[in-house]
Formats: sequence, C-alpha cells, structure tokens
Amino acid sequence: EQYYDTQRVPFGYQAYPVRFGRVDRYYDDNGLVGIDYVDAYRVTKNPAHLEKAKQVMTFILSGWDDRFEGGVTWLEGVDDQKPACSNGKALVLALKLYEATGDVYYLETGRRFYDWMNKYLKDPERNVVWNSWLTTSGGKVHPDLYTYNTGTLLQAAVALYRFTGEPEYLDNARRLAEGSYRVFFRTTDDGVPYIDDLPWFNLVLFRGYHDLYNVTGDSKYVDALIESLDYAWDHARDRAGLFYHDWTGRTDESRQPKWLLDASCIPEFYA
Repeated sequence: EQYYDTQRVPFGYQAYPVRFGRVDRYYDDNGLVGIDYVDAYRVTKNPAHLEKAKQVMTFILSGWDDRFEGGVTWLEGVDDQKPACSNGKALVLALKLYEATGDVYYLETGRRFYDWMNKYLKDPERNVVWNSWLTTSGGKVHPDLYTYNTGTLLQAAVALYRFTGEPEYLDNARRLAEGSYRVFFRTTDDGVPYIDDLPWFNLVLFRGYHDLYNVTGDSKYVDALIESLDYAWDHARDRAGLFYHDWTGRTDESRQPKWLLDASCIPEFYA
C-alpha cells in the first residue's frame, strides 16, 4: 500500500513508494496488483480486497481509448504503444472480477479486452501473442514474444468458455496452448523440456495451461512444465535452495545473487 497514489484521480499504484514523490504509474503493474487482490478476496472474503481490485480496474480503464479500436497503453499519459502485458492483465482481472461479483459489466469489459488482443496482438499463424501494438506511424506490431503474454490470453479464453459455454473460446485456448508449446519449448540434450524465458513469465503461461487442463483433462502442457521444474530442482539450485534463472543448469549461477522474479514464482508453481 506504500505504492498507492491518492493524489491523482483515479487512484492507482505507482512504480515507487509515494514517500519518494510522484512517479510513473504502469497499467500492467496495476493489473498484477488487482489480480492478486481479487484472488485474495476469493480466499479470505475480505470485502476490502475486492474493493481494491475494483479500484485497480477503474484506474486501468482510464487509459482505454479508441485509437485502433481500443486497448490501453503501457504507461499512464504515454501513448506510444498498447502492449499485451497491460491489456492481458486487465483482461484477466476483469474476468476474475466477474467471477467474484457476477456483475456482467466486468464480463463485457473482459470481452472488449479479449477481442482487441485477439485482433491486434495474436499471431494468426503461430498462435502466440506479440509484445505490443505500436501506435505511432499509423500503427504496427512489435513482434517480440514473451510467454506471459500468450499466457494471459490463454487463461482468459478458458475463463470465457467457462462463463459463456461458447466453443470458439475453447478452440482458441487450444490453439494458443499448442502454439506456445511449439514456439517456446526447447529440449536439453537428454530430452527434458524447458523454456528460455523468465521463470515468472513462464508461471503466467502455466496458469493458462493449468486452467485449460482443468477443463479438458489433457495434461500435455502442464506436464512439460512440471518436468522442467523437476529437472531444475535437481540441476539448477544453489546451496540455499534458490532456483537459477536458467532451469537447465547449463550456467553455474550458484554464487550469483538471485532475482525476485526468478525466486517468487517457485512457491506458486509448486502450489
């Protein structure tokens, strides 16, 4: 809460604690906060957590505009791009809020984000999600690929199928799962699957795989990441038990400081 800025309306979380002054507010960072608050509400039933999640959604929607038919930017007040990280997290948050409240407003908000991402940011041939839509110079795709961007659209597609029963969402979820599997996974010399991306990014993809597995019962995708995690347990930890950034263990990271993005995802993977 030390990051919560109440000087600007709507309220939102900024990049540094407010005691250090006014700094940037990112829509993707806020989406992460909102998702965790609504998840906390589902466990605790504390209405304050739900209210925080709703406030985050309000803040993110303040960044929505109609250029290129919608979407939000990355950074408040800077309109150079509309990235998958901001829109994907807003999409997941909106659908989680619908599940928590039953308010159709959040379902329709989720559909708007989903339709925009599916049209502007999904590679229709490889079925993965590009990094962002660049709004300058008439608009074009920034084609870099990160696992978490595909993960949010996949997770949302599964949720929309559960909420609506419309088969097109499940079909898209299956395509995204297989596309990400083909694009992101590599194998070690002894045949163990792994992904060469930030472990926390891969966790967001795993959330989508896990939700899809709960609907279809097909364990192909979750099994691949479980095998990768098991391998890392044996080959990519330091003496304190902390995981390396590289789960293959090819690089000796035993004496390197460990990054929170690499370490904090491990408990959730195992949970």
